[in-house]
Amino acid sequence: MIKSYETTYLITSRVDEAGVLSVINQIKGDITSLEGKILNESQVRLADLGYPIKDENKANLFELAFEFEGSKLEELTKIFKENDQVLRFLLKEFIPRKAEPVRSEIKEKTQKVELEDIDKKIEEIFESDKKDESK
Repeated sequence: MIKSYETTYLITSRVDEAGVLSVINQIKGDITSLEGKILNESQVRLADLGYPIKDENKANLFELAFEFEGSKLEELTKIFKENDQVLRFLLKEFIPRKAEPVRSEIKEKTQKVELEDIDKKIEEIFESDKKDESK
């Protein structure tokens, strides 16, 4: 059964930008070769790690969302584990949010008020204020 998955992985900071892009393209290629479909991907960013991983304090962080056959997850996990340039990875199933339909019309309840009625109300307020001051 095809499900949606998301993976976040850390690529070693010891490779240059071209090396990082090579790792990302390799993983994306592995997903598509296993009949997966890439849905979304983030920009690569250099992240400070909360604790050292394999003697590194920084790593390139990348996130990828894709659709994939659940039975092939073991193969994908093996690919991540065998890649020496991937320090850590997290692979999880997620349910993509469906966009809510945009309301073309917003119906607001409005009350029509005549200008004369507003003037009368203002006069009543002023008169009540004058009576209060005279007491």
